Amino acid sequence: MNTLVLVMVIATIVDYLSTIILTHLMNLEKTAEENEIVTLLVHTALGLIAAFAFGLNVFASLGLPIGVPVVALVLSGLVYAGGATGVSQLLAAIKAIGAPTSAGGTLSKAG
Repeated sequence: MNTLVLVMVIATIVDYLSTIILTHLMNLEKTAEENEIVTLLVHTALGLIAAFAFGLNVFASLGLPIGVPVVALVLSGLVYAGGATGVSQLLAAIKAIGAPTSAGGTLSKAG
């Protein structure tokens, strides 16, 4: 299976599980600010759990290696926490790096 497809599947699962958990948690009386914090914590926790459970480093899959494996998995977990929309936006941004510019050249990764 294509690694990027797997990344999208994991992000979608994180989205889905977050929705289920938050549906039950939001029934409790909380302020709007508390709801935002709970939402952020649930998404982040599930994203990190998914990253470590699957061991899938998003950045290595995209050809952007990170030298410290734990840091790579934490950052991957944050990508998963963004859900399918977050992953789509990340992939679009990375794709744009190699897209032709209006001047006729192409953008490339610095380094």
